[in-house]
Amino acid sequence: MLLTICLTGLLTSLDAANERVATYRAQALEKAVKTHYVTTAEWPANLADVAVFLQNGKEDLLDPWGKRYRYVIQSEISSDGQPIQRPYIWTEREVSGKVRVYGKKPGEKDKN
Repeated sequence: MLLTICLTGLLTSLDAANERVATYRAQALEKAVKTHYVTTAEWPANLADVAVFLQNGKEDLLDPWGKRYRYVIQSEISSDGQPIQRPYIWTEREVSGKVRVYGKKPGEKDKN
């Protein structure tokens, strides 16, 4: 019984750490995408194009569960009425029947 309680606590801690890593990597990828844009005046075609800007290179292109981050550039209208393009980078996973999003997904408020 005690072992079960300890293992449950350990898995919960590991899960929380993985969620923080997923959020951190999504933020790092967003920064790298914006750096690429400032440097080249073009959005990267895919996230592999920005691996050079990431602390762990291509390893940071995967979330802690081994999936690739999703990436889109979306055209929007800014608060002053001007058209802009905004990068969205996120990953998702299902936990207890609910989808959790880490990063920024188009059409959703930032929860991080």
